Amino acid sequence: YYTGCDQMNQSIYQLIKRHAIKSPYKTAVVSDDDSLTYEQLINKSNNFANYLKLLGIKENDVVAINLNRSCN
Repeated sequence: YYTGCDQMNQSIYQLIKRHAIKSPYKTAVVSDDDSLTYEQLINKSNNFANYLKLLGIKENDVVAINLNRSCN
């Protein structure tokens, strides 16, 4: 059983991942002429997290990220 209150204790990543499991091929992000499905978004997110781990970033470390808006 699921209630909206369950969302209050989840991170944005967890909420998106939950949606990705249900609808992996639906569009998640649109930027100019490009788009990503939920599955692609989760894969890119995981790849970036793994890259940060390689740099020595640990869970709960604060990281500033400055990127241009795009699907890349």
